[in-house]
Amino acid sequence: MSELMLQAESISFHYGSEPVLEDVCLTAAAGECVGIAGVNGSGKSTLLSILAGMRRASGGNLICMGHDLFREKGQFAKLIGYVPQSTPLLEELSALDNLRLWYTGGKKVLRQELEEGVLKDLDIDRF
Repeated sequence: MSELMLQAESISFHYGSEPVLEDVCLTAAAGECVGIAGVNGSGKSTLLSILAGMRRASGGNLICMGHDLFREKGQFAKLIGYVPQSTPLLEELSALDNLRLWYTGGKKVLRQELEEGVLKDLDIDRF
C-alpha cells in the first residue's frame, strides 16, 4: 500500500432527509488518475466537494497518509489541496480579507505563513 494513498470509506451525504451518497468507497494511489462518472444529480460534485474538504460528509472516513481526515482536526488542510474551477475570491474584499475567509489555519498560523511560509514564498504578503 502506497504511503500517499487516499482512501474514502463508506462516504455518505444527505441534503436534509434526502440521501445523495450512500456507502461510497474509493481508493487512489499516488500518481493515479481516477475518473468519477454518473448521470446528472448522482452526487459526483458532492463527492468531490467532500474529498476537497469543502463539504462535510454525513458519514464515513477519509484516510490519507494514515490520518483520518474527518476526525483529526487540522490534518485536512495539511494534506489536501483544492483548486476550484472558478475563482472563489470576493472582489469586494481585500486580499487579506479573502485569505482570512478561506484560510483554515487560524490567525496566528496565517500571520506566520505570510511572514515566513508558503504565502511568503508566493509573494502573497505583498498584496
